[in-house]
Amino acid sequence: MPSNEDFIVLGHEAVGQIENPGTTKLSKGDPTVPLVRHPDECVDYRSGQLDMCIEGNYRECGIKGAHGFLCEYLIQDGCAVS
Repeated sequence: MPSNEDFIVLGHEAVGQIENPGTTKLSKGDPTVPLVRHPDECVDYRSGQLDMCIEGNYRECGIKGAHGFLCEYLIQDGCAVS
């Protein structure tokens, strides 16, 4: 569950399309797969393995410390849902 929350939005994996690309190189309508695991600084992260953290210092959308993707829209900055 996310800190300071008494609920969690489920949905561990997702596929979608870009609605508002903001300042990215993506375009509206481009397919996308949001990042599921967000590691904190650890040895694996520092070595370039962005989806690993043997030390257990990570948030995983819909499972550990972050909301999941079971929503109509989401903002991929961490695991914020809107």
